[in-house]
Amino acid sequence: MQLPVTALYSGLNTLIMLSLALQTVRARLRARVLIGDGGDALLLRTARAHANNVEYVPFGLIILGVLEINGLGPGVLYGLGTLLTLSRLAHAHGLLKTDGTSIGRTIGTIGTWSMLFVGSCIAVWSWQP
Repeated sequence: MQLPVTALYSGLNTLIMLSLALQTVRARLRARVLIGDGGDALLLRTARAHANNVEYVPFGLIILGVLEINGLGPGVLYGLGTLLTLSRLAHAHGLLKTDGTSIGRTIGTIGTWSMLFVGSCIAVWSWQP
């Protein structure tokens, strides 16, 4: 069985995660902090951007994969995958740019949660024993 839509968004979101991981390593080296954030605001933001991505993306990809296996149409799958990916980019960008509230973080959070909610509802609605 092939999951071409899930494969695409898994690859894209893994590239985002790797970029955020690299930024976190750079911030750690700059601040000379191996564990925690050492009170460094940039390190805290980069580490949280990476961690937040790691916390949400796997659930989005699981839902996407389940829906693809269950035969959901490609239009909805691409829509959900695009929403997840763009939302994660917006959230990371917003968090990396400011300590406070930002439009990127807001859009990213709303988009990510919407994707997870809609995908979950479709999965539950289409459940068959």
